[in-house]
Amino acid sequence: MHDLLSKILQKFQDGNTAVMVTVIQSEGSTPRSAGARMAVFSDGVSFGTVGGGAVEYESQTLAKAYLESKMSAVKDFYLYQNEAADLGMICGGDVTAHFQYMEPSESLIAFLGHVVDLCKSGEEAWLLTAFNEENDWSMGIADDEGRRAHIYGGLSLPEPQEDMLGPRCVLDAVEGVHLFSQPLRISGHAYIFGGGHVSEQLIPFLDMVFFPCTVVDDSDAFANRERFPLARDIIIAAFDGAFEQIQVGSDDYIVIVTRGHTHDYTVLAQALKTQARYIGMIGSRKKNDAVFQKLILEDGFSVTDLRRVHAPIGLPIGGETPEEIALSIAAQLVQTRAGRA
Repeated sequence: MHDLLSKILQKFQDGNTAVMVTVIQSEGSTPRSAGARMAVFSDGVSFGTVGGGAVEYESQTLAKAYLESKMSAVKDFYLYQNEAADLGMICGGDVTAHFQYMEPSESLIAFLGHVVDLCKSGEEAWLLTAFNEENDWSMGIADDEGRRAHIYGGLSLPEPQEDMLGPRCVLDAVEGVHLFSQPLRISGHAYIFGGGHVSEQLIPFLDMVFFPCTVVDDSDAFANRERFPLARDIIIAAFDGAFEQIQVGSDDYIVIVTRGHTHDYTVLAQALKTQARYIGMIGSRKKNDAVFQKLILEDGFSVTDLRRVHAPIGLPIGGETPEEIALSIAAQLVQTRAGRA
């Protein structure tokens, strides 16, 4: 969300108009779930994704038409192979997308700027989008009590129901209009400690399977944009104080792949104090056992605490190269997210 809206603001400064495409509902097996977004601009550039393949191609084509007509719309895509409206995909399921035509204005730029700031802050907030059958729309921001602020657009923005302020995107009918809510704080964030060869290979894998990533290292020689162009954020900080700069929630993932067992120990001692859904640490069993013993004898952690740690990290696929180890780690994160570990 942060990257997409930042790109829209950048393109607005260049005088472009835009159509933002949002998956607002999906059923069955579909390429992307609700909340996936893409923007198509009047200069022909597109940014973001709604799943790739035929759905994305068709969405880009429609978005260009809506740019020409300056219209917004809602479009259903049917992904069953034998239906007339099928787009030639075999995954099966339905996707509903909302196409929002946008022209740059001071009020819209200010509103999108507020949303970008909230994405950066990590605060609990939801982006609300209301639209009606005439394809009028408005947007606003809601806090965890449902209070609305920074509303943009002429359509009345209804108050969201309590079940719309959760960790998932929700589409509902409220006060005679359709209302779509999307959390701005991304759950399932992966914090990668260590900017070495494994991390360099891991970030592209995690990006492909929709894990936003932050890389943490104590040296800018390892943690920099040249090495990690796909990282959501890069933090350069001493490992013993790095957790002061991040907010790890119960849906987040910690991957410890530093360049030495001393740093691994330092990071793991802090990671175990969080409610992270996943903690994994690279290394041999012998090295990991030594780290565990120190945590028990010197830091007071229990065996139960240490059972939270996936060590050695990754699924046991027998890989040895950085690429193979990265693949095994990414697979384990996907497995954990799917509730199978």
